[in-house]
Amino acid sequence: MASPNPLFLREEELDRGLELLYFVGHQLNLDAQALRAQGAIDEIDHHTLFLIERQPGITLAELSAVLGVSKQTLSRHLKRLAESGLIDQETTTQDRRKRPLRLTDKAAALLAEIKALQKRRLRLAFKSAGATAVEGFQRVLLDLLGEPRRDLLRRLTAGMRTR
Repeated sequence: MASPNPLFLREEELDRGLELLYFVGHQLNLDAQALRAQGAIDEIDHHTLFLIERQPGITLAELSAVLGVSKQTLSRHLKRLAESGLIDQETTTQDRRKRPLRLTDKAAALLAEIKALQKRRLRLAFKSAGATAVEGFQRVLLDLLGEPRRDLLRRLTAGMRTR
């Protein structure tokens, strides 16, 4: 195993890190592209469904904050997803304006296929890198999120455990 590069903060290394992030994101997107097309969903729809699956009962406002998409834009996507039978929008008795979102079985099946492809790639990479590297990788990704989004993700994840 090669020893870690002590010059990991040099411009070339940072450029290489950005390049790798770009190409990995692009590859994961390509992995999902054909299945998204079959399900007639786009990338925002995919991200929306993924987050609804991870956070059942998430609201439009919470989704908007996590995705960084305006409520108006996200509303259009949610309307189309509901019309396609991919999500259910419930109303609560406490506040009728809040409409917790849930996946339908149809969406869960589509998402399972997409995630299976992406997890296969991730599993091979994790296995190759080892547990210590995976822990470091996840720490780097959390730090890349930045404070506001990282805190939001932690709050939502904590909420997920209690739902």
